[in-house]
Amino acid sequence: MAENKSVYSNFVEFRIYSSEEMPNGKVLQVFKDAEGFFYLAPLVRKEGLKTPFSSIEEIGLFVGVENLTLLDKIRNPAKANKS
Repeated sequence: MAENKSVYSNFVEFRIYSSEEMPNGKVLQVFKDAEGFFYLAPLVRKEGLKTPFSSIEEIGLFVGVENLTLLDKIRNPAKANKS
């Protein structure tokens, strides 16, 4: 588990997206790394950095929704988690 925590230091942003196609109250939690790749938070927890996405649209296709809307963005999420 300690190894998985170090994975989070690779990310420069944490984003939350929603779509009208998703059940009410459901959101997508997405990390972004310094190279510009995106990672779904549940996949990071499960498998680390094995499944990068090149765009938010690609994530939408993967989960089966379109028109994702950015709800919130946190820069340097690893630093924010330490406080």
